[in-house]
Amino acid sequence: MKELLISLSALYDEARPRLSVHDLGTLWGRLSPLVVRNGSATEADLRRIDRIVREFAKKDPRSESFRYHEDKKGNRWLADVSLINVPRVNATMKDVSDALEGVSNSVSVEFDEKRDMEAYYRSLV
Repeated sequence: MKELLISLSALYDEARPRLSVHDLGTLWGRLSPLVVRNGSATEADLRRIDRIVREFAKKDPRSESFRYHEDKKGNRWLADVSLINVPRVNATMKDVSDALEGVSNSVSVEFDEKRDMEAYYRSLV
């Protein structure tokens, strides 16, 4: 998400975003309007990503429990969870990853087109 925030901001000549947070909800809240503006994801993809990000953010607001086994005070993350269906989590994250990869590919193509167009207009001067 951070890479896409940077890429889409650059594509639209917006200031480089400050990315000091890891919270998926916050990151998606900043990214989703740019993805909508870009038009490279379907409404179904956007709804699905939004639902999944909200679900993860509810369980892991600071995006730490799936990265570290305990917090800085030594408390176990997800202590109330007895079972994680890893194949389902994997499939869900692959679905999100595939959708965002499609956006990333689209942005790469648009960057190439933007650079070509800028080079062409510079050559006219």
